[in-house]
Amino acid sequence: MDKPRSEPWHLSKSVPLSLIFAIFIQTIVIAGAWFTHKADFENFKDQTQVTLAAFQSSMDDRYRRSQAVSDFALRDERIATLKESVAVVASGVDRLDRSLDDKFEKLSELIREERMRTHPNDKRLTNK
Repeated sequence: MDKPRSEPWHLSKSVPLSLIFAIFIQTIVIAGAWFTHKADFENFKDQTQVTLAAFQSSMDDRYRRSQAVSDFALRDERIATLKESVAVVASGVDRLDRSLDDKFEKLSELIREERMRTHPNDKRLTNK
């Protein structure tokens, strides 16, 4: 086999100029399409990031609202428990008050009876 001579690359005069021009235009069109798609992809990526940020913000708001509702539910339960406890204490205070009233009446009656026994002639004791 014969080794080809190392000649510098050159374009033969037999290649039509229109073919060279067509290849050049196709290269420009392909490059333009590539950069247009790249720009579209960058725009899509930016829009996706904005949409994702909005979605994340929305989810954060929903989470905060659900936490607030949960906190309100716990507070309502605590308030209901406190109301029940206050009602029990109030009932106990009422019973204690009635019991003390009864005991004071009995004590007053005993004191009046003792005074009448010890001071039978005192007219103040008979009016009461």
